[in-house]
Amino acid sequence: MLEEVRDINEVIDALRELHGVVHGMDVVKAGVALPVYFAARALARNNCAAALAGGGSEEVMCGYARHSARPRDAQNLGLSGLRSLHYRDLQRDAAATTLHGVPAYQPFLSGESNFYFRMGN
Repeated sequence: MLEEVRDINEVIDALRELHGVVHGMDVVKAGVALPVYFAARALARNNCAAALAGGGSEEVMCGYARHSARPRDAQNLGLSGLRSLHYRDLQRDAAATTLHGVPAYQPFLSGESNFYFRMGN
């Protein structure tokens, strides 16, 4: 399933639409929201009912460079990231996907996933 953006006006229209629904829209949020928006559009055009997203995976698994740079603080950094995840990432992704009627589910944030992660520690 390949989705092409063929015209800069598609991007401009998407940014206008996203600006109305993403809280605290800035350059960073726009840079992430645009591919999520176009991926959701492709899913909707192919009659997909939902999307699986990776929200929280880096925080849960301590997968960012800042975690490996400070291994003693990795767990606290991960928890701090999880606390701000809704405002920073989840609201943006949900807004971008639901514009096309495709909800995004976050399996890394489910209770069952986190049970397995804790067992590995």
